[in-house]
Amino acid sequence: MTSDSRPLALSKLATGIQGFDLLSGGGLPSGRTSLLIGGAGTGKTVFAMHILANRLRDHGESSILVSFEEDVGNLIANAAGFGWTLRPASEAQSGEPGIYVLDAKLDPDVVQAGDFDLNGLIGALQALRKRTGSRIIVLDTIDWLIAMLDSPAAQRRELVRLREWLIQEDITALMTAMAEETYSGELDAALNYLPFMTECVISLHHEVTHRVASRQIRLVKYRGTTHSSNAFPMLVRSNGIAVLADPPELNHRSYTDRVSTGVERLDTMLGGGYYRATTILISGSPGTAKSTLSGAFTLAACQRGEKALYYSFDEAAEQILRNFKSVAIDLAPYIESGLLHMKGSRAFNVSAEEHFAQLRELIDEHKPGSVVIDPISAIGKISDQNESSTAIVNLLDYMKSQSITVLATTLLNPQHRDWESTQFNVSTIADTWMDVSFRINQGERNRALTIVKSRGMSHSNQVRELILSTTGISLADVYTAGGEVLMGTARMEREAEDKVQDAQRRAAYTHRRQELENQHQRLTLQMQMLQAEITQAAAEREQMLREESIWRDDQVRSTASIRSMRHADDSTEAGDRK
Repeated sequence: MTSDSRPLALSKLATGIQGFDLLSGGGLPSGRTSLLIGGAGTGKTVFAMHILANRLRDHGESSILVSFEEDVGNLIANAAGFGWTLRPASEAQSGEPGIYVLDAKLDPDVVQAGDFDLNGLIGALQALRKRTGSRIIVLDTIDWLIAMLDSPAAQRRELVRLREWLIQEDITALMTAMAEETYSGELDAALNYLPFMTECVISLHHEVTHRVASRQIRLVKYRGTTHSSNAFPMLVRSNGIAVLADPPELNHRSYTDRVSTGVERLDTMLGGGYYRATTILISGSPGTAKSTLSGAFTLAACQRGEKALYYSFDEAAEQILRNFKSVAIDLAPYIESGLLHMKGSRAFNVSAEEHFAQLRELIDEHKPGSVVIDPISAIGKISDQNESSTAIVNLLDYMKSQSITVLATTLLNPQHRDWESTQFNVSTIADTWMDVSFRINQGERNRALTIVKSRGMSHSNQVRELILSTTGISLADVYTAGGEVLMGTARMEREAEDKVQDAQRRAAYTHRRQELENQHQRLTLQMQMLQAEITQAAAEREQMLREESIWRDDQVRSTASIRSMRHADDSTEAGDRK
C-alpha cells in the first residue's frame, strides 16, 4: 500500500475584495491568524468588516467581530453606511447567519484590581461561536487588549493562549493593530513580536500628496505561499474597500472586426475603422477637435446599438452636448434611451487611483462596449508620475480585459510637442495613435490630422485637413506647394487656381481635338474625292481600251469582207498592196 507523500497546499479563505485576493493569491490563510496593521484612518476596521460582509453575502457564513475600542452601536452605524448589517452579540441565534459584534471594551479600573487574563474573552468567544457556528473572527484592535496586561511576559503568554485556541478551533482570525505611517508598518515596541506570531501580515499606509489623500496596502509577509510584496493603491469607497492590483498576466481577447470612427474618410484612412477592443489615443493641443472626434466615435457606437460611456474632466455633460450639436453630433436621444451614459469629474478633486475606481464602477454598472476618456491626461494632475502612469495603465488594461474599445484624448503642449511619447507614456500602449494639430499660414489657423501608428492594420501616412462645419466633420486633402502644406483659404485658392487651369487645359484640349477632327474630316473628304477621280479615270481607260479593241476587230472584219468581194488572193492582194 502506497500513500501520496506530496505536501498539502495552504488553504486560503477568499476575502471577496478582488484586488486583495489577486495580490495574495486567493485571500487570507484559512484556519490561521493574520495581522492587519496601520495608522489611524488607514481603513483597518473597514477592511475587516468588508471581509465579513463578503463572506456572509457570498457564502452565508456567520462571523464575529470583537471590538476592544469602539462602541458596538457606533460600529453598527458605521457598517450601515457601507450597506452592511452588523448585529450585537446579544441577538445571536442558532442557525441564523450574521455578523455579530462582541463588546470587549475593558474598564481599566477593573483590570487594575487584580491579575488580568484572557480566560473570560476566550470563554465568551467559545459560547458565541457555538451559538452562531462562526469560523471567522476579527479582533479589533488587539493593542487595546494587550495594553491591559501588566507585563511583557503576560502579554506574550496571553496572546499565545489566544492564538493556540484559534488554531485548535480551526478559526480564521484577523487581528488589527495600530502602527506607524510607513510602508513597513512599524509597531509599538510592546507589540513588535506580533508579526512573528502570525502567518500573514498586511500593512496599510496613508499619505497626503498635493492636499489629496491616498492609501496603499502591502503584504509584508505571507507564510507558505507566493505573494506580491509591492505596495498597491487602496481606496475606501461607498461600497467598501477597493484594492487596485494589476493582474500578473495579459490574457486579452483579440478581435479582427472593425468599429467605425464616426468619420467616413477617417475609416478609409484606417482601412475600415478601429479594431474592436483596442485602445485609441488622440493627442493634440487645446482646440484641435480631440473631443469632437471623440463625440463622432461615440455617436457611431450608439447608432450601431452599442452601449457607450463618455467620461470627461472639468466640463459638464450639458455643455459637451451643446458643443457637439453645433457640428451635427446629437447624443441627447441616446442618453434618454439609456445607450449612452455621460459623466463629468473634477480632475483636481481626487487621486489617480480614485479616478480609476470611479471609472471601474461606472464600467461595471453600465457595461459599455465603447468608452471615451476626455482627456486621460487629467487623471494624473495631482498624483506623481509613477502613480498616475500605473493607474492609467491598469485602467486601460482592465477595459481591454472587458473587450471594451477605448478612445482617450491627451493634451500636448503646443510649444513642446514630443512625437516620441505622450504624458504618462499612454502612446506606448495605445494600439492606434492619431495626432491633431494647428497649422498657421497666411494669417489662418487650420487643423491637421495624421495617423502616427495603428498596430495590425495598413493605414494612410498622409496629412489631412480636419474641417468642422454645421454638417459635421470632414477630411480634405492638403496641397503642397514648394514644400509648404496649404490648408484653409490657401488650399481653396490653390484649388480654385487648379480648377481654372484645369478648365483652360480642357478648353485647349477640346479646341485642338476639334481642329484635328476637322482636319481629319477634310483630308478624308479629299481622299474620297481623289479616290473617285482615280476610279473614274480607271473606268474611262477601260472604256477606251474596249472601244479600241472593238474598232480593231471591225477593221479586220471589214478588210476580210472587201477581199472576199474582190475575189482577190493573197498574192494579188499583196501585189495590189505593192
